[in-house]
Amino acid sequence: MLRLMLDHHPGMSCIYESDFMVQPYERFRDRPLAEYARWLQQDWHYTHSGLRFPEKATSYGHVIDQWFEQRAAESGASIIGATIQHAFHLLPTLFPEARCVHLLRDGRPVAASSMNMGWVGNLYAGAVQWREKIEQVRTLQQRTPCERWLEVKYEDLLRDPVAGLTKICNFLGLEYSNEMLQYHKDSTYDVPDPANADRWRQRLSPKDIYLAEIGAGDALEQAGYQRMFPPAELGMLEKLALRLDHRVRRAAFNFNRYGAYLTLVRKGWRLFGVRRSSLESRYEAIRNAHIK
Repeated sequence: MLRLMLDHHPGMSCIYESDFMVQPYERFRDRPLAEYARWLQQDWHYTHSGLRFPEKATSYGHVIDQWFEQRAAESGASIIGATIQHAFHLLPTLFPEARCVHLLRDGRPVAASSMNMGWVGNLYAGAVQWREKIEQVRTLQQRTPCERWLEVKYEDLLRDPVAGLTKICNFLGLEYSNEMLQYHKDSTYDVPDPANADRWRQRLSPKDIYLAEIGAGDALEQAGYQRMFPPAELGMLEKLALRLDHRVRRAAFNFNRYGAYLTLVRKGWRLFGVRRSSLESRYEAIRNAHIK
């Protein structure tokens, strides 16, 4: 939602989910760029980004610079953004002068969303993943000068999008534009609904909330979110049971959604570091049919 909002600003253009710029860096940084180019052809997000691999690039970092120049030339925007969700420790290396906008959301609904997408099998596992991501973000924050770091809460953005977007625009040196709130006209996303900020409280059972809060740990309160239950710890057997439950439920979800053949064969190729474009295309087509 935030990416779409920012992309509708006349002076800004935000590239689609851009982890393909960051995650492969440690694998390809010292190898011929042709290998990276071949790998990209099997990445769904890259093939749908509209970016072209710069044939005259001389290094991995040069490739990324050229992509940002491409988008700037095509959009006419003065600021180009990228949406990164993984490998945050590499951002200072690949984007040393970038301004970082961190969109923070309560770990409990994040865990529920991850479970609905099949990324985790239960709320505990989803909250643990959220906590680990928050820890990575805080490490990045410590490495980023304060004048190049801004944190915005998702819940605040829903309740007052004009105030939140104005804050981001000021941070980026732009004037607020109401065009950012017109994103719903050409996307599948609705206008911001303040009720969505707390809807998880009615949708999740007390047990699920309890497990999510245990998984999130101290990171929940440190992020400014109030617990519903007192802090607690699980025993070793309880943790093992939840981890097993996570794996079984996640496998069952994938088999049900993508089919056993596609799930197992795709995973088998990926274990060897290979992405088969035909399998990835089928997988992503099914995946995107279930998201906005």
